[in-house]
Amino acid sequence: MLIFSLFLVLNAFSQERTYHLYRTQELITVDGDLVEPIWARFPTAKDFRQKFPSDSVASSTLTEVKMCFDDRYLYISAVCYNNGDNKYVVNSLVRDFSFPKSDAFAIFLSPLKDKTNGLSFAVNPYNVQREGLVGNAGLFGVTTSWNQKWFSEVKRYENYWTVEMALPLNILKYKKDSDTWDLNFARNNLKDNETSVWSSVPQNLNVASINHYGKLLWKNELPKPKPNITFVPFLAAGAAYKYKNGKVDEIKNLSRLGLDTKIGITNTLNLDVTINPDFSNTEVDEQIINLDRFSLFFPERRLFFTENSDLFAGFGFSKIRPFFSRRIGLESNILGGLRLSGNITKGLRIGLMNIQTEGTNDSRQLDSQNFAVLALQQRVLGNSNVGLIVVNKQAFDGFKALKNQRNTVVGTDFNFRSKNNKWRGKVFYQQAFNKEKIGINNAAQAVWLNYVDKYWNIEYNHEYVGKAYDAEVGFVPRKGYFRFEHYIGRNFFAKKGKINRHNIGSYYSQYWIDGAVSTDRVNDIRYKMVLKNTSEIGAILRNNQTRLNRNFDLVGKGTPIEIGNYVYTSARLYYNSDVRKVFNFNLSLDYGQFYNGTKVTYAASADYNFRPRASIGLNFSRNELRFPFEYQDGFLTLIGTQFKVSFSTKVQWSTFLQYNTQANNFNINSRLQWRFAPMSDIFISYTDNYDTFLKQKNRALVLRFNYWFGI
Repeated sequence: MLIFSLFLVLNAFSQERTYHLYRTQELITVDGDLVEPIWARFPTAKDFRQKFPSDSVASSTLTEVKMCFDDRYLYISAVCYNNGDNKYVVNSLVRDFSFPKSDAFAIFLSPLKDKTNGLSFAVNPYNVQREGLVGNAGLFGVTTSWNQKWFSEVKRYENYWTVEMALPLNILKYKKDSDTWDLNFARNNLKDNETSVWSSVPQNLNVASINHYGKLLWKNELPKPKPNITFVPFLAAGAAYKYKNGKVDEIKNLSRLGLDTKIGITNTLNLDVTINPDFSNTEVDEQIINLDRFSLFFPERRLFFTENSDLFAGFGFSKIRPFFSRRIGLESNILGGLRLSGNITKGLRIGLMNIQTEGTNDSRQLDSQNFAVLALQQRVLGNSNVGLIVVNKQAFDGFKALKNQRNTVVGTDFNFRSKNNKWRGKVFYQQAFNKEKIGINNAAQAVWLNYVDKYWNIEYNHEYVGKAYDAEVGFVPRKGYFRFEHYIGRNFFAKKGKINRHNIGSYYSQYWIDGAVSTDRVNDIRYKMVLKNTSEIGAILRNNQTRLNRNFDLVGKGTPIEIGNYVYTSARLYYNSDVRKVFNFNLSLDYGQFYNGTKVTYAASADYNFRPRASIGLNFSRNELRFPFEYQDGFLTLIGTQFKVSFSTKVQWSTFLQYNTQANNFNINSRLQWRFAPMSDIFISYTDNYDTFLKQKNRALVLRFNYWFGI
């Protein structure tokens, strides 16, 4: 009997989950009460399984979900039970909260079942919403910069909380003839240190992993997809002041009137139009001290570029990108742009983008630039895809294209994923077209292969970038090299006690130029221990080799590190505390050789949460660089602090202060947001920059109003 019972349990855990979805003709009021009798007639998705701290047992807290639909909405209700009181881990009332750091309920949908893309909608116990796009099969989580209008309400009781959601069908990107979608639910109950899912997901993968979704079976005919059309006009008023010798030297008018429009050509293909866009409401970048010889990467935050962004930005590697949208509008304002993106068929995605920037009449005398991008991606071999991208930048004088002022890059990618998601790989080739003869010297190519399961993570990569490879609209911080890279890591899971797992790994990376001259090598051994309370402790022992082909003025005081070949060793210790706590922090210490000297880096970050209304964050790093007496020592300090206050789910205020001695800059950025109607906002943004001696550099103040009209 025991063996038979065990067989039933194991069989239940191995079967693919399916939810049968039915139409309702009755009115459902989204209020979180779940009192409508209609809910009792629909199937219940239950028996959630743990994802963390284990992925092989049933959830210790119950979650029950029901769904139905009508002509306009997909409805979801959930009852989320607690073990004990109704205290929740919710750090903020800010929309698009961090799912791993908050109690929450989430639904994941992949209407096209392409094993690559999906949608995510989540709420926490205070009815703060979070929506996002799932790309790259969910291996890297959810991109929350996607914005849509949908509806939810939450009720909190002594031992449970309930949620009701209504998702407009015209935002769900489905085809009329589809009767089966991929589906999963997830629940975070951080007080009990548990993440659970309806359809099992291994704990080493992200909770959004599409290959592990169950099935949503539509038992009644899907309504015909309706167009999703939105208009978001905006008005910005403000000014920027540039200072010289303590006095205003230049005033720039930041007032703008513009429009963002989204038109659903089909339910899976969107046309985005922007006219005279303004990005004053975009969050400020977090500064980083750069001890490398190459440029740092900062992510795109502007909303126009975010939907289906993986289709444009997914080509190449993070540091061999043929297209990087932050290059657009970096030096002059964007006049307008068009972007067509989405699925033409279940397996074929297309992206077309054309953006025009204005020229300048100031001392820079910049030409007007046109940026055109074509991206195609075809699903092959089940979970894999092959893609093509063409990026073109052309300078204009009025309507006349300027000769010899064009840059074009053509690239192709093959992205491989096995059906069980254990094998992943990428092969790409990119060719730049410039004055150089077409060939390997102005091309880039790479091969990457990765095997990952619950215990092993093995990675191989080699890449090449030619000396003349010029991707002006991309991100390629270094050229003219060949690189070999590998990583091998192993997890050891604890069967009992406070430890979740130990991880031991080894990483190797080396760059060569001119055939066989090594310029950079990193070889390290890593150890990490992850506790069941989410805290981590780890150590890294690293050996570096760097060949300088020119003097490197790292400190910026006129005494550069000289040309030569340097080999040096260092070690790192770090500790990350329990993220569920009101006060959580990270500490790290690096010590060792650095070129011909020594380097000590100590860093700390901390957050204190006045749940759920406010939080204070602090980031601190200090690099102490000491060299022989004939060189200049360097002491680089970065201090950043952030204050966030949520007066309600509609009104938030955040202030970010950053003090960076490397950039000789002290920055203040403060933003007040009032969401006075769904997806409609008033922003007040203030920015101030000083040098580290508090001498004024520039200042800006902008008031921005936008209103969301949906059809």
